[in-house]
Amino acid sequence: MGEAAALRRRRVDVLRGNLEVAESLAEVGGGLHFGLTKNYRNRVVTLPKFLRDMLNYQLVKFTDPEPEALVFTASNGSPMRNSNFRSNIWWPAVKAAGLPEGLRVHDLRHIAVAILISQGVHPEAIKRFLGHSSIMVTMDIYGHLFPSEQEKLAQALDEAFALSQTDKRRTRIRRRPRTTTNKAKQLLTFLKWVPWESNPQPSG
Repeated sequence: MGEAAALRRRRVDVLRGNLEVAESLAEVGGGLHFGLTKNYRNRVVTLPKFLRDMLNYQLVKFTDPEPEALVFTASNGSPMRNSNFRSNIWWPAVKAAGLPEGLRVHDLRHIAVAILISQGVHPEAIKRFLGHSSIMVTMDIYGHLFPSEQEKLAQALDEAFALSQTDKRRTRIRRRPRTTTNKAKQLLTFLKWVPWESNPQPSG
């Protein structure tokens, strides 16, 4: 939530579908404070097309044109507070969508990761997408969602075996029929006319 509330227009590249996450907004003691991200690192996130179109609509309709303008603000144009966002935007949206009442904004992050894992996305790519400091953080949180390595090994061997059987069948189909050469034909003709004795006797 803090990173979304701190997103500025100049950090969004709609044409390429990228946005830079470089700030976070925190509410401390009733005051709002802009600061670095949780891991103190900037990262670039590539958006899917459907989110790119939604973000472009937000920029055109509701975001001020200045480069430093916040992309998401309160109704009066001020920075968005987490408490106001939950009561005025999040809970009504959850109810309208028919989702469980206890659903949190952060749960959407977990759902997105589960979808990426189910689509076979590499853990390292997911780590960069989430902005985790190390792959260990990603695997500690989401490792149970990844398919077992033993299952993947067995599946890979099954696929390799099936491919080898397919190649064998193709080889048999494509094998050229044997042809008899001219010399072999002459030899067969000669043997046909040789006066072989059916029961040869040894000479005395």
